[in-house]
Amino acid sequence: MSDNNKTKFDLNMHTFRLLQQEPFFASLSRRIHKHASKAIPTAGVKINEESGQFEMLYNPEFFEGLTNKERKGVLIHEFYHLVFDHVTSRRPDGVNHMAWNVATDLAINSLIT
Repeated sequence: MSDNNKTKFDLNMHTFRLLQQEPFFASLSRRIHKHASKAIPTAGVKINEESGQFEMLYNPEFFEGLTNKERKGVLIHEFYHLVFDHVTSRRPDGVNHMAWNVATDLAINSLIT
């Protein structure tokens, strides 16, 4: 199958499934702008500096290689970064970004089954 005929990855379908199973994330998900980007290897959340809105960037090629269970886990993981204010008020000044990211990832992953 050529790339032109390949169906594009649809994050919305997987987000909808998550929201049916985990309604806690429904309100949060509606407030996050989601954008496909091959500039990142997996997924991440941030505040858009221009709009001030929460934004989730995700690599569609990464998501295509995951199972539905793994996709759900990644979505929950990224939403938890927002729930725990990891990209806003709890992010300390002067702390190494990579160390902070690893620490918050480990904290979140301990909650996900």
